[in-house]
Amino acid sequence: MNVRLEKTASDWYHDAAQAYVESHQGCVWCGGSHRVYRNERSGCVEYYCGSCEFFAIHDRVQDRYVTAPGQTE
Repeated sequence: MNVRLEKTASDWYHDAAQAYVESHQGCVWCGGSHRVYRNERSGCVEYYCGSCEFFAIHDRVQDRYVTAPGQTE
């Protein structure tokens, strides 16, 4: 059973937001701190890890979530 595959895009987004705050710009995918950039524009909020390239986006206008897995190191 792979926990990473069982989460929804919404789950990943919420976990990414929590890791960003609690782990000092931490990445929920690779676990590193000081790696994640938060961007907000045009009704979308994005969390992007510059290290493993994981991202999670919430389009608030359409209430849609999109995520992409990070690369393994």
